[in-house]
Amino acid sequence: MTGKPAHFSTKERMGFGLFLSFLSVLVTAVVEVVRRSIAIKEGYSDDPQGVIPMSAMWLLPQNSLTGFAEALHAIGQNKFYISEFPRSMSSVAAACSIRSCRAYGPCKEEMMEEEKP
Repeated sequence: MTGKPAHFSTKERMGFGLFLSFLSVLVTAVVEVVRRSIAIKEGYSDDPQGVIPMSAMWLLPQNSLTGFAEALHAIGQNKFYISEFPRSMSSVAAACSIRSCRAYGPCKEEMMEEEKP
């Protein structure tokens, strides 16, 4: 409307991504409280193999928030590295951004991997 391009700074974008991550954790906590109360009401509190009568759609808000948060933070982080590093180190900036995104993946896979008997 004013003729000026409106955009967020890199730090604002990263901060908003972190705020969305915080909201995602809050939503996850609320969903877990609901899930646990249903499990206790149905008598599954001591049964690890019990199936709770709850829709998988309860996971949609927290996963959506997490996705938006990661996208905003990753884009902001990449632009921050490129703007702060000298031109001759632009490949290092890209490598730092890629490394921070990919460093979490293998760790997550190792944590979630089940032991096989």
